[in-house]
Amino acid sequence: MKKSRTNASEQKARGQPLAAPLGELSLRPTALDAFVAIALAALIVRVTTAHIGVDRGGFTDEAIPFRQALTLWGWGATPATANPHFFSYPSVSIYLHWIAQATAVLIGMLCGRFGS
Repeated sequence: MKKSRTNASEQKARGQPLAAPLGELSLRPTALDAFVAIALAALIVRVTTAHIGVDRGGFTDEAIPFRQALTLWGWGATPATANPHFFSYPSVSIYLHWIAQATAVLIGMLCGRFGS
């Protein structure tokens, strides 16, 4: 037996509710809700504090963390290491450059740009 779909006017005529009662609705936040809330909070903080620290403390210079990340690969007699031995800049920026360099090398090897 085939069930027919009922539309809103038929439900209303039968006295059936058109929507679930409030007690049955799920009001639990989802991962998307959390992401949107964090993104909005970050945007608000960025917009309201844009004038503070315009100099940014010199950490926007990418040359020094990039060069320090190059030293992590180990050149010559120096073995590769994850310790930058350089603490004038935050280590995260050095590691991000290191990951970017590794990604560039991997893509280059996969595409045939680098032999070894």
